[in-house]
Amino acid sequence: MRPTLVFVHHTDFGDRAFAHGSELPADFLPPQAIDRLLDSGRLREYSERRSLYRIFHLFSDCAETESLTPEELNAYTLPP
Repeated sequence: MRPTLVFVHHTDFGDRAFAHGSELPADFLPPQAIDRLLDSGRLREYSERRSLYRIFHLFSDCAETESLTPEELNAYTLPP
C-alpha cells in the first residue's frame, strides 16, 4: 500500500486549494509533480497515517481500499 501524502503548507493547483494537513487525492498529480513537492518539503509521506480516500473509496473513486479495524467499526459506526 502506498503511503499517505499530506500537504505541509497551503497549496493551490488551478481552482483546487489544499490547506496545511490536507491529504493529496490518489492520481491527482503526475508522479513527477509529487516528487518535486516532496523534494521541496511542501508534501510529506506518512506510512502510519491512514488515507481517508482509501477508507471511503466508494465516495472518492479511489482504486485502492483500506478498511476500518473492528475497534473503529464499534466506536465510529452504527450497529448493524
